[in-house]
Parts: sequence; C-alpha cells; structure tokens
Amino acid sequence: MNTDATAERLRDHVYRLAGTIGERNVYRPQALHAAEDYITQIWHGLGYTVVPQTYTVKGVRSANLEITRAGSASPEEIILIGAHYDSVIGSPGANDNASGVAALLELSRLFTTVEPARTLRLVAFVNGPHEPCAWLPSSTKSRHSLISGSRAACSMRVRRAGAAITSA
Repeated sequence: MNTDATAERLRDHVYRLAGTIGERNVYRPQALHAAEDYITQIWHGLGYTVVPQTYTVKGVRSANLEITRAGSASPEEIILIGAHYDSVIGSPGANDNASGVAALLELSRLFTTVEPARTLRLVAFVNGPHEPCAWLPSSTKSRHSLISGSRAACSMRVRRAGAAITSA
C-alpha cells in the first residue's frame, strides 16, 4: 500500500467535503445533496452498487448510503462500518465528520482488492443522532435492512479520524 497516495486521497476527500462543499445539513440542502452525490460517485467509480435509504427531515430529502462487499467464508456475518456525512450548523465539518467519511471511502477502496471472510457493509449516514452507538437508523425497517438475514459480527462508527499536523 502506498501510504503517500492514501494520505493524499484522504486529504482530497476532506477538502472536497469540508472545503468545496462546506457546511452540509438540512439547512443547507444543496450542500447536503452535493455530499451525497460525491460519496455515491466515489463508490460507483470503485464498482460498488450504492443502495440509498431515503427519508425526509424538515422537508429535505435525505439518504443514508449503503454498499456491501459479500463475505466468502461467513457471508451471513456482517461487519458494519459507518460515518455521518452531514455537519453541524455553522461548521464546514472537516473534523466532524469529513475526516470520518474520508476514512470510510478509503476503506471501501482498499476492500476492492481483498475478499473479506465476513460480509462488509459500509454506510454513509445523515441526520442521525451523533452519540456513540446511536447511528443505526431509528426505524425498525431501516435497521432490519442493514442486517436482514444476517447477524452483526461487529459494528463501528468512524468519527473525527486523524488530526492536523503542521510543521514549524
């Protein structure tokens, strides 16, 4: 793995989400949709099928985005990894959470080159509570669609990944 190229891709994702797109939430729906389109475009470019879970919040169409890489040995066991792509009001959301989305996108890229033993499900979610373990969709139907016919072997949420490093 070329760590310089990986670091550059991570930076590019953060700059795109936090810099070019900027603050993204239901009060800035164009930016929120631009972030959704960006994530979808990256995943399509990697060969994934993106499954949106759409719903409306404060009159704004929103979508959790899901991709799956089937496991070879234990496909019924799911490793679930998620990151929220919206930002809080008044913030471009570089640290919270363009960095987490960048890590999620890079993980999805890395998994195109390996065949996981368990099924890998990656979710870019939006407008959910941001407390630990609260990011799974609140509706029974949405939760069911994430783990339907399977059992969760592991789940994790990527948030505030990395830190700024500056040189003197």
